[in-house]
Amino acid sequence: VFGGDLFDRGNGDLRLARELVRLKKRHPERVFLIMGNRDINKMRLTAELEADEVRRGKNAAYPAWWDANATTLTDFLEKKQLPDTRVNRLKWILQCTMGSPKAFALRREELAHLEHKAVSDISDEEVLNSFDRSVEEDGEVTSYLQNAQIGVIIGDTLFVHGAVERQALGFVPSPTLRYIRNSPEDVRGKGSRCDLPLREWIEGLNTFAADQVDTWQLSPDWQGNGERVRGGEALMAYQSRPAMALHTVVVTCYVDGHSMPARKAIDKDKFEGYQKCSDPLSPEVVKYLLEGGVRRIVVGHKPSGAAPAVLRTSGPDGLGYEVVSGDTNYASPKGPCLRGGSWCEVRISLNPSDGTSRTRLHGKLPDDSGEYDFCLPALGTPVKSDDEGDQLIGHETTEGWWVRVRLLTSDGSRRYLLSKGKGRKADYIMKDATEIEVCSARCKDQAAKALWSLIARFPMALLRGVRFGDCPLVRRVTSSEEDEDDSVSNVAVSWQSIGWITDNLPHWHFTFGISADDFYTWKDSLSKDEQALLLKQAQNEFSKKFRKSDEFTQDLPEEKIQSFAKVLKKFFDNEKDDYKKEADQRVPDYDALKNKAALVSYDFGLKRRVVEIDRDADRRWMYASMKLRKDEEAGKEAINSAPKEDAYKFSEDTVAQVHKFLSEANSASSAPADTKAAIDKVLKETPADKELSVRFPRIMHEHIYKKVSDLQKEIAEFGANHSEAETKEFKTRTAPEELLKYMEELLPPYWEAREANEKKVENLKAFFRSQKASAGKTKADVVKEIFKVMSAHSDTPLPPLDEEMLADLSKIPAQLEGEFKHNWGTAEKLYKSEAIDSFGNKYLLGVFETKGEAEKAFDEWNKEYDQAGADVKESLSGWAKQQEANLAEDQDAVDRMRKALEEARR
Repeated sequence: VFGGDLFDRGNGDLRLARELVRLKKRHPERVFLIMGNRDINKMRLTAELEADEVRRGKNAAYPAWWDANATTLTDFLEKKQLPDTRVNRLKWILQCTMGSPKAFALRREELAHLEHKAVSDISDEEVLNSFDRSVEEDGEVTSYLQNAQIGVIIGDTLFVHGAVERQALGFVPSPTLRYIRNSPEDVRGKGSRCDLPLREWIEGLNTFAADQVDTWQLSPDWQGNGERVRGGEALMAYQSRPAMALHTVVVTCYVDGHSMPARKAIDKDKFEGYQKCSDPLSPEVVKYLLEGGVRRIVVGHKPSGAAPAVLRTSGPDGLGYEVVSGDTNYASPKGPCLRGGSWCEVRISLNPSDGTSRTRLHGKLPDDSGEYDFCLPALGTPVKSDDEGDQLIGHETTEGWWVRVRLLTSDGSRRYLLSKGKGRKADYIMKDATEIEVCSARCKDQAAKALWSLIARFPMALLRGVRFGDCPLVRRVTSSEEDEDDSVSNVAVSWQSIGWITDNLPHWHFTFGISADDFYTWKDSLSKDEQALLLKQAQNEFSKKFRKSDEFTQDLPEEKIQSFAKVLKKFFDNEKDDYKKEADQRVPDYDALKNKAALVSYDFGLKRRVVEIDRDADRRWMYASMKLRKDEEAGKEAINSAPKEDAYKFSEDTVAQVHKFLSEANSASSAPADTKAAIDKVLKETPADKELSVRFPRIMHEHIYKKVSDLQKEIAEFGANHSEAETKEFKTRTAPEELLKYMEELLPPYWEAREANEKKVENLKAFFRSQKASAGKTKADVVKEIFKVMSAHSDTPLPPLDEEMLADLSKIPAQLEGEFKHNWGTAEKLYKSEAIDSFGNKYLLGVFETKGEAEKAFDEWNKEYDQAGADVKESLSGWAKQQEANLAEDQDAVDRMRKALEEARR
């Protein structure tokens, strides 16, 4: 399994890509290539380096919208005093939007090696051409992506590039997802798939990725004249955290500071607007993976430094669970490759007889500081002795150091490399086994959180009787709260989960002030029936139906509940004492708030957002959907009449052949007159030596492309069983005739349905535009006119109108302000104006007929907002000055308050 991020890492991108793809094709069932973000983001180059894009000007260059601090193309060129060329754009893209500042120079080195030239003899244009070729149909990037996948499950091990983030579980994006900053609601919008089982999820992701690569190759350039899109956008979005709102396994990570993350990196620290690291022990993720038969995750993406970063626990069922992050880039600051001669291989052996598996780590530390080769305990079976694998690896010590690898020593002693995160780097130390005391719970705050999670989800039969003084630890959930409670059902503690916690209690007594004996004693006091009761209640805790049953309300004996209460009370008492000691030792910083405010300048300004609403597209979708439903109900073949068209380009090499074909077709006597006129226009406007571009309905192109693919498979199968002459006949005559027949059957119904749909759209607009002006009239006048028309068409006299009703209607104007010929019914396009504050809240300012009106609405609203802000600032400034003056006049009062606070802390 190759874990991805093949490109940008060194001067061997092209050669490695060719060898890996060759190996994959030779052994398709034994070799698996994973897509990394540095592989997927190269799809951007086809559109962002096209000649038309450069002609649009440097200010229109596609920005790094995900990074507010990224250097723009304009600033990049001005700073370096460079012209706006495709070469310089490529340098800017690699350096400022892809995080690959050395990629251009590294490619120059590789080309020099391949062509047996000096590096200085390779021009910038040659490097540019190499990047262009790599994303063409048979290029290295394209070939790699066509043979790669998002994830693979082998036995009980899942391989992905980044991390298995909780939000991403069971989720496959829509193929129409845009490569822009999306909200979670946008990501989970129409066309996406959710809540899939593990193996169906990974299969769905791989199919999604393969389809996106195909779509990219079909439409590699920008499409459309307004809001630009390109093929494969959804896959480009999948390698972006803000585009996916964290619903991805490509760019999430399990590493911080070259080690497994601390709670701060998971719960508090932010990156690109989302949590910095995924939780490798997320209960929901662990439960989901175990239900799918996976006990081990192997990832990369973020460098783990000198050696693989491993996390290992006994798992909720006591049979083991592992996370291995094997990206050892940036292992050493020495040398150009930043590896210091280090290397690592993660080997996993499967035992088919009992379903267990074992990890072996083999490698070399950077800068000749040691080698390692050892195994971890097997997964799928309880650990029974120290001889079954190293049990220190993948744990954190009581001092906060992670045990990374066991070194090979000449005397056979057990010596380990340990690390502790320090920003984006890490400190490393060596220790003997006798000097290491691990804490499986990782640190005090996380252990406390884990136990609280256990307590918060314990069966009610156990906890409802536990009291501290007069206060119950828990209360019964009321029926009105059950819907809310469903949203937190990501942890379902079973009896095995209690075992998971108690297995680690020997390491916890240092932090909690309690020993495992307290829990084991209580656990052993329960009968088998009582254990079975707790197990069933824990597993069905969040089932509304079970909550209403008698089994849920059944209690353990009172003495068993009270004995458990004593165990918990001991824990809380110790926690209270520890907290009080820490609080007493802290010295208050009276100026902290003032100093913090002085360091930060917060922008409370508003941002403008104008959203185009294509009302014609809404109407087309409405009528097309109605027709599809009607055809399906009638048992007819449904016809998708979507009018979306894309531009498809013929290369200069094939334009001459297209010209020849069109000329021959136009000279045929059977060609319709209108078709001849259209072909003549194309031939005149596009010479045979120029690039030819045509627009064609996307839905029809997809149908025809699939038919062509099917015919190509048929040709290959036909050739395997027939002579060369017969195959040639089938390829040059039979297959083209079958394709033409298919198109003759496909296209006319589409165009008929599309024209009928368009006619309905125009009729609907005409209906709303036909509204008559009724200035000066009332609703009563309108009713009378309707009654008059109805009387003329009725065979029997109509009853008279009610006079009281007419009197009431005469008070209401027939034409209400803002309702006459409302633009929602008459306009082809509208523009929604929004104001977005610094917290991301959106305020709708209105819907307008022109973009200028929408922008003007924001400007007027923003002007009032700024003035209100200035007024508040002036008012607060005056209040602050008044308070400062009051304090200055009474310094004795200030001194007394500080003295009182200091005494209260003692």
